[in-house]
Amino acid sequence: MERLTQGTILFGDSEKQIYYKRLREYEATGLTPEEIMDGKMLTGWIPVEERLPKTKYPVLTTTWDGIVTIANWSGSKWRTYRWDEKVTAWMPLPEPYRPET
Repeated sequence: MERLTQGTILFGDSEKQIYYKRLREYEATGLTPEEIMDGKMLTGWIPVEERLPKTKYPVLTTTWDGIVTIANWSGSKWRTYRWDEKVTAWMPLPEPYRPET
């Protein structure tokens, strides 16, 4: 899939920056619109045998022993907070909590 976003996100609360950030997060999953509609992004884990996430973007991962953590795929190995991690599946990070104003 061709990326529509490039570079870094400027900090702030403008509506344009919020949409730009969400688009970057979507592009980082590597999922096509069909796969999202199929439920992979919305309902479940993506096995690493099926697909790996884009490099350098944080994702939620689960390991062979059931530990759930945030990690990045470096392109050749997982960068996690634990040593000797065997990641079995991953999913995009959820939206952060924002209290209603």
